[in-house]
This record gives sequence, structure tokens and C-alpha cells, in this order.
Amino acid sequence: MFRRIVAVPSSWSSLQLFSTSAVRSSNGLAAILEQVSAKKSAPREAKTPSKYADRKPQHSSPVRKKKVFVRWTTGSEKAREIANTVVSEVLSIRSDGRLRLILPEENRIQELSMQDVARQLDLEVHSLRFIKSETDAGGRPLPLVKRVSVREAFRVHAERMAAEREKELLRKGVSARRVGAKERRAPDSKQVRISWQISPTDFSNQKSKEIRGHLERGHTVLVLLANKDASGPAPQVSPRELQRRSSLLDELAAILEDINCSVVRSGDPASRVELKLVPKAPQEVDRHALKEQRRLQRAEKLKRRLERRGPASAQE
Repeated sequence: MFRRIVAVPSSWSSLQLFSTSAVRSSNGLAAILEQVSAKKSAPREAKTPSKYADRKPQHSSPVRKKKVFVRWTTGSEKAREIANTVVSEVLSIRSDGRLRLILPEENRIQELSMQDVARQLDLEVHSLRFIKSETDAGGRPLPLVKRVSVREAFRVHAERMAAEREKELLRKGVSARRVGAKERRAPDSKQVRISWQISPTDFSNQKSKEIRGHLERGHTVLVLLANKDASGPAPQVSPRELQRRSSLLDELAAILEDINCSVVRSGDPASRVELKLVPKAPQEVDRHALKEQRRLQRAEKLKRRLERRGPASAQE
């Protein structure tokens, strides 16, 4: 006798849970389908947790922020130094350089970047002064800066440096009385700008007197000799013009010889020259030498008096 064999599909050949009775019965195919369905619906065993499950997700490297660079094309070295001090304060509060700028002449406040301020500002006329830190509409800090004259910027900087110097001396143990009023009220610096095209008359009657007056009052004077339009590149200078500029510098040096001050010169007559004039403190007089000098003067007077009386007494 031949047995009837039910062919099992190849996809089910790996199943070993089918009973022979289910295959022999007429409803064998339906039973197989039920068993397959039950096999699929059976709950899966929980997988073993991976050893990398507790590993923290790796974050991408932070995006580097672009640094703000400010380049000044006008003004003296001291004026640039003062402006860079304000730039450092702004960048310490707002790394992208955004700020609010007060324009007193125009009676308005403008919000712009530090680079825009540097492009618009002429350090030979104006400078910057840090006021305070505010917040913008999004709650981020926003520095408030005021455009001021160069003279005011020099004055504020001198007062600030004097205050810092006093604090440093006090920190080192020097008493406030020893610091003295001179340290607490350091004289402000004055800036005198002279054009290379100035006439000899204007130089002798105006600029030289202005420089002398500042030095006699104890102020440090910054003298800037440059072209009237110093924003662009320096033009080519002829030998005759160089000689005239050298004569102007010699005349200024002759004026400074009569004044007790130190002179620090930098620059080139072909473009611009900067002079830093610092008045020297008056030398202290030696009291013992002065006393000896007065004693000798009294002795000399007495000797002359006796000489005048000598002939008169002899005649008597």
C-alpha cells in the first residue's frame, strides 16, 4: 500500500512543531496555519541588553565662533590704545561685537556692530566711551557706548589710569596720604594736531603757544604732524617738501629746548610724525647748599660794608 504524503512548503520545512496527525487529517493545512499563527503571536523573549546601552551619545564638536577684529586707520597710537580698551570691554560682554552707540551730535542711538563703528569713526576727531551694559529684545546683554571727542576720551582714560594706580598702591600697603593729591588727580593729556601744510606764521603764533601753555600747566602733550586728509594713503612727497617738513620739526625742537620736558618721537616725515611731550617735575633745591649760599652772601655784604667804613675811619 502506498501512503499519501502531504508536501510541506519549503518555507515551513524548518518547523518542527507540526504533529503527524495534523498533517494526515483533511484539515491538516488549516492546522498548520493555526500553529504558524500561534508561533508568530507568541511573546518574544526579552533581548539581552547591549554592553553599549549605557554609553553616552557623542555630541558633535561645537561650532567655533568667529573672532571680531577691529582695525583702526586713523588717530595716534594713544588714541588707538584708548579705543581698543573700549573694544575689549564690549567684546567681553557681547562676543559678536553688537552694541548701542549714542550719537550726541545727532541726538539718537544706533544699534550696529563694532566693525561698523571702526569704519565710521575718525580717531583724530572722535573716540569711544563705555557707559554700561543693557539688554536687547531677546534678553541678551548689549553694551551701551557713547561717541565722544578725543579730548574727553583722553581725560577719562587719564582719570581711570590714576584711579587704578591709586588702588594698586593702596593694595601694596601705601597709605592714601602718601599717595598724595598729585597721584589722585593726574593731569590729563592734551592733543595738538599740526598739518604739514601749516604756514610759519600760524605755527609760531598759534600752535607753538598752545604747546607751551599745556606744558607749563603740567599736561602731557601729544603732537601729531600729518596731512589734512590722513584717512587715505600718504601721497608721494618731493625732496623739497621733505626739507620743509624737517625745518618745521627743527623749529619745534628749538621751542622745546626752552621748556623742561622729555620728548619721545616716532614716525616718518614722509607720512606722519608723533611727539609725546612730558613735562619734568621741578628739581628740589638742596637746603644746605641754599643756606651756605646765603651765608656767603651775608659775609660778602659785611666785607664790602667794612671796606667802605675803613677809609672814613682813617680820615677821622
